[in-house]
Amino acid sequence: MSDASVRTARTEDLPAIGAVQAQVWRDAFAQFVEPQTLAEFTPDAFEAAWRTSLAAPPSPVHRLLVATELDDVVGFVAVGPTEETGDGEILAGGVSPERRGHGHGSRLLNAAMDTLAVNDIHQVRVRVVERNTPLVRFLAVAGFVASGGYADRVVTSTGDTVREIELHTDSSASAEPEGHDHNHDH
Repeated sequence: MSDASVRTARTEDLPAIGAVQAQVWRDAFAQFVEPQTLAEFTPDAFEAAWRTSLAAPPSPVHRLLVATELDDVVGFVAVGPTEETGDGEILAGGVSPERRGHGHGSRLLNAAMDTLAVNDIHQVRVRVVERNTPLVRFLAVAGFVASGGYADRVVTSTGDTVREIELHTDSSASAEPEGHDHNHDH
């Protein structure tokens, strides 16, 4: 693999980011949501949301990063601070399914953690679908541990839910399982 890197997203990257996110979300949620909801996961819809966010970031710490291979955007990650001082979160991210297994996810995660650390944010959390075993495993290998927090999200018109679990880590030291928040959102 040559010429693979991570950098801050640019306006011209937005169509590709929208396309990657549509692929990632369709892949991740196909078994949980109804076909009409899945149909709403379009590159244009995601691109429009990122265009708004990139034009007016919620804070100076919020960043949208992209993984590239040659000239192609193959993944993305968005990070920002939380309400708690010194804490941050990974808001969204993913790598195109056909480009996984080439280190792009690891490069994105490392760049996200470095970006937050430069802004004096060392406690980092992320919420992921509990049943997304490959993603949970990837984050565990990277040092994330379950905090005990979760949210049951309604994903269908009949009220079916999917559990999102909260994972956290400390970018300045190894993650410690003790002393984490056990808040549960229902």
